[in-house]
Amino acid sequence: MSDSRRLLVVDDQEPNRRLLADLLQAHGHAVTAADSGEQALAALASGGIDLVLLDVMMPGMNGYEVCRALRADAATAMLPVIMVTALDPTEERVKGLEAGADDFLVKPINAPELLARVRSLLRVKSFHDAMQAQAGELAALNADLEQRVQAQLAELQRLAQLKRFFPPHLAERIVAGDEDDPLATHRREVSVVVLDLRGFTAFADASEPEEVMSLLRRYHAEMGAVILHHGGTLEQFTGSAMLVVFNDPLVVEDPAGRAVRMALEMQQRFEALVGEWRKRGHEIALGIGIAHGYATIGAIGYEGRTGYGVIGRVTNLASRLGAEARPGEILVSAPVLAQVEAIVDAEAAEHVNLDDFARPVAAHRILRLKASPTVSKEDAWPLRIHALGQFALLRHGEPIVFSRKIQKRPLDLLKALIARGGVRVDTASLMGALWPDAEGDTAKLSFDSNLHRLRKLVDLDDVITLNEGRLTLDASRCWVDVWAVEEAVEQIDRVAHDPAGSAAEMIGLVVDLLRLYRGHFLENETQDPWAATARDRLKAKFVRAVSTAGQWLEERGCWDQCVELYGRALELDNLAEGLHRRLMITYRELGEPAEALKVYRRCREMLSIVLGIAPSPETEAIRASLR
Repeated sequence: MSDSRRLLVVDDQEPNRRLLADLLQAHGHAVTAADSGEQALAALASGGIDLVLLDVMMPGMNGYEVCRALRADAATAMLPVIMVTALDPTEERVKGLEAGADDFLVKPINAPELLARVRSLLRVKSFHDAMQAQAGELAALNADLEQRVQAQLAELQRLAQLKRFFPPHLAERIVAGDEDDPLATHRREVSVVVLDLRGFTAFADASEPEEVMSLLRRYHAEMGAVILHHGGTLEQFTGSAMLVVFNDPLVVEDPAGRAVRMALEMQQRFEALVGEWRKRGHEIALGIGIAHGYATIGAIGYEGRTGYGVIGRVTNLASRLGAEARPGEILVSAPVLAQVEAIVDAEAAEHVNLDDFARPVAAHRILRLKASPTVSKEDAWPLRIHALGQFALLRHGEPIVFSRKIQKRPLDLLKALIARGGVRVDTASLMGALWPDAEGDTAKLSFDSNLHRLRKLVDLDDVITLNEGRLTLDASRCWVDVWAVEEAVEQIDRVAHDPAGSAAEMIGLVVDLLRLYRGHFLENETQDPWAATARDRLKAKFVRAVSTAGQWLEERGCWDQCVELYGRALELDNLAEGLHRRLMITYRELGEPAEALKVYRRCREMLSIVLGIAPSPETEAIRASLR
């Protein structure tokens, strides 16, 4: 029979056991026999029994005692039990039911009746087993559903939190895993804009709360629309102040330029907005400060209340510039002006007091956009690839939106191509790097498939070409920051060895180098050997170029430029002891031994914490010279 089960026959009389066993086996059931109650319980403990035929009268434990023991155990509480007796059936049936038996048979056994009762109870057991299995599946489904609901609730809460700072579409991509988590602590070069309302305190003191709220709603709505239009991230806003960040969490083209254009548009919008308030006698104006530099970014707060925070000197400087700005004025730091002077008219802001900053700070007033702004040569390329710092692709100046989960392998192919120079790279070396364990034609098939997907993602004809087994990025249509850095390094070497080289040219190249080298090659993207090799090579080139340019500037007494150069370089590589030494010497030559000692202490702390070593004798000798 296809529905055969395993049955246990318990009887102290061997002829009875054999009779029942032969009868049941003849109808396809597997039979296990036991000659006592104790032996029956031992057999049941091993599991796998579907029904028990149990004699009542046995030495030791009788049938009732065995039955009660079965019902007391959760594992056998629902196991079908047929009691077999030669005693008075009526009296024994009552005792058996009280003990937990499901049915009775009277000796001598009637074969058809035995088989019918066995089939009936096995059918009931099948229904019970099915119900138990379904209950288990239902419990598992419920647990899975509950887990998924909790995960979706957490995702919705996270999405709501992210939408407080980022545009809705970006927040959704972050939650989906298509963008790096902006709340994870990271370091980024950013432009920070701080807006500060002048006269707001007096206005709020003299007005009803409803009028104040009405003003703020219109102000925030108007400024918020401008922020979204220019691709900024609103880090925070209070009643009278707003802080906007460019270049995080998304890498954007020309963050300083975007920040300045946004500020100019905000001043125009604000003038249109504030006219009505001034008619009511409220003197309210807007001051804006903009700074550019490195910041530490991530979640700040406490459990249950966290936010997106941008911490660092750049934020402090932007806030201070915003506070110092006169009504209607836009103040920017020197690094911002260096990046936007081709597109704006500006002048020095002599009235600004920034003396309490550790390093000298120059402030400039943005007047207007130039009538015919100079177009950067970098804008000529349809495709721009950033691989230093955060990885990003821009097509015609706009970020290419893609799912990292779906496009990971095609992007890995692009990154490996850049790591190997990007021009006429042997496809065999790319396949060996990305699919080292592939056998036969598998690597070639994977390469062809991912190259096709990469071309579709870039969506620009002939930017990526394959010729004679070599893959190339077309340098006439594609700009790569790695290439630009390598060109800047070569130009710095050229000027350093050219007797006719000018300080202006060297300073310009240094500015370009620091602007381009935003971070180490694919630092947060991959630790694969092909990437690590390229990362170390580019880092060594950068440090060598900084040292070459710094030495050249030192020899010509350009100490202020050396402070900027070494300081920015150390923000990128704070373990470069040689750069710490050069910065110490620079401050010493500027007559600022206190600043030199601060640099020494930072160097000592970083070397101790990260590498577990002490500063070298050369560094200690410079420290000793500061006394």
